[in-house]
Amino acid sequence: VDPERKGDYRSIGEAPAGFDVVLLLEVIEHLPFEEGLSLLSGIRGILKPGGRLIASTPNVYCPWQYLEDATHRTPYSYECLGGAMLLSGLRVESIHRAYNASLGERALRRLTAPLHRWMGIDYARTVFAVARKDADG
Repeated sequence: VDPERKGDYRSIGEAPAGFDVVLLLEVIEHLPFEEGLSLLSGIRGILKPGGRLIASTPNVYCPWQYLEDATHRTPYSYECLGGAMLLSGLRVESIHRAYNASLGERALRRLTAPLHRWMGIDYARTVFAVARKDADG
């Protein structure tokens, strides 16, 4: 975070409570698991009751997405991302796969889909989860 910019916070602990939505996009995989859980708990603390967290991470079932960045520290599968949110006290509403490709790439993926399923490889590049802080806080 740029300390010279007004409105930025150097840590979750500095951010005031009362957010309706927090976006955590392609961040959590750069932290050790315990720090990731701490971050999620901190985000829960600044959300309003009923507020949402939307978090994304590279899809570990799409190996080239996760492995192409040496700064990635903790891989999160769909289940692990949702589980980490639950451990932090949030209620998971949904988990999604995101994939954007040209028509030609999509056609090729349809042809190779049976092989990918057999190998446990997924072509979706990103997974994201939506979680909510319970209304009772």
